[in-house]
Amino acid sequence: MLSDLGHASPIEHASFTFGIEGVSRTLLAQITRHRIASFSVQSQRYVRLDDFRYVIPPEIEAIPEAKTAFIESMNEDARRYLDLVQKLEDGPPALLVNTARGGLIVEEDLAWALQNHVIAGAALDVLTEEPMGDTPLMGLPNCIITPHCAWTPLETRMRLIQIAEDNLRCYLDGEPRNVVAKPKPPRIFDPFFLDHM
Repeated sequence: MLSDLGHASPIEHASFTFGIEGVSRTLLAQITRHRIASFSVQSQRYVRLDDFRYVIPPEIEAIPEAKTAFIESMNEDARRYLDLVQKLEDGPPALLVNTARGGLIVEEDLAWALQNHVIAGAALDVLTEEPMGDTPLMGLPNCIITPHCAWTPLETRMRLIQIAEDNLRCYLDGEPRNVVAKPKPPRIFDPFFLDHM
């Protein structure tokens, strides 16, 4: 696509490895951004290489003890890095929890991910269709579906019952609380009203 636009750099790149000392990655980004030079940078921080290569600075190379210590520490870093990468690769896949909104998840895609062990499991309190209709998630052994009740632990329900009881008691005592609408004055019995119902 770039070559179709007249940009020849994809086919003009030569392949070689070099190091630049004493500059920051910011400078390298500026050089390529302003087209002073065109090159690709491969960062060892994000790319797992088959072998862990490094450059020994000349100042360290000149001192045998420093060179030995440098090589040992770089080899130890490489071992620890590869060990960490392996732990991340072997680690358990993710668990998905959704108590927000059902429409946030495409249920067919989640079912596929669960069946193919891309995701270890899912716990859902909301679905796209509620009350629950036909969903590919139903019956999957690694998917728990609750009936939109994550907000109602026992303590919450007990508090709601107490609030309702207090509100009713205050209303019966003529002192309503938590009023959300202006109460209408009580109706006086009117036989005309009954005749026109």
